[in-house]
Amino acid sequence: MAPSSVKRTASTRKRPSATRRKPASANGGWKRFWGWFALFLTVVLVIGSAVVQWLPPTPPSRSPALPASRPLDIQPLFEVYPQEHLPAHPETPLPTIPQTGLPKAAILFDDMGGDLRFARRLVELGCPLTFSLLPFSPHRMEVAELASANGIEIMAHIPMEPKEYPHIQPGQGALMSGMSEGRLAAQLLNDLDSLPRVVGMNNHMGSRLTGETSAMEQVMAVVKSKRLFYVDSRTAPSSAARAAARLLQVPYAERDVFLDHVVEKGAIRRQIVRFIETAKRNGHALAIGHPHEETIDVLEEQLPAIRQAVTLVPVSAVVRVPP
Repeated sequence: MAPSSVKRTASTRKRPSATRRKPASANGGWKRFWGWFALFLTVVLVIGSAVVQWLPPTPPSRSPALPASRPLDIQPLFEVYPQEHLPAHPETPLPTIPQTGLPKAAILFDDMGGDLRFARRLVELGCPLTFSLLPFSPHRMEVAELASANGIEIMAHIPMEPKEYPHIQPGQGALMSGMSEGRLAAQLLNDLDSLPRVVGMNNHMGSRLTGETSAMEQVMAVVKSKRLFYVDSRTAPSSAARAAARLLQVPYAERDVFLDHVVEKGAIRRQIVRFIETAKRNGHALAIGHPHEETIDVLEEQLPAIRQAVTLVPVSAVVRVPP
């Protein structure tokens, strides 16, 4: 008998497949990282706060703080006055003004255009004052209209560089010593164009610029071209304004008295007495005041005495071409 062949068949039973492990989540790793990082920052902040708390305070600097400079476009709030008793002008005295009756005396109010209230008070005094308006001042147009309607003369109060610059800024539209002749002339023309009905000009500050011959000759050239007169506020004893006015044949006057270089009623009264005495001695006088309550109060109080001693006139009545 033939041996039977045995056919091997593959088992139909399947082996159980091994379960695959999922890889570690990447998000979980970043979460752990940021958790440790946040803990680290917290520790650093706590330690830093403790160190700062226990450190001794920093001693204040002994060097004085530098004053903040005001930008040029801000209206200056004060005038820079010279020492009160400037030496007499070394040049030939200005020509006398023909006099009939009482001496002529002019009062010029500088720094006008910033406050309409002061202008109204001065107009109500009913005397021939002169207002000098700062270029670009906020109420210059209203003040000019008010002055013109009441017969008050209008001048331009042109800012010029003082010796105290840059610690003290002269204001918007200032004429500066570093300007070329062309730029200085253009700036002055721009200043004058910002003001209506001006018949003359004087300097606001200017203790540096008025001492420069070339600059003042350029100023006088513009003044002459506009048919104006010039008043030297005399903020420095070494002013070149008179010589330049003589050279260009510009009508000219100088400030004799500041009424309110000390803003105190007693001091202002004494300056009014000095103003009257100067007018009697020279036949004429020019005083400069500023829009302060004290100045206006004293002027109103003393006006009857002033009118008995002098004839009040606008500034244009006391200007002459220097000989």
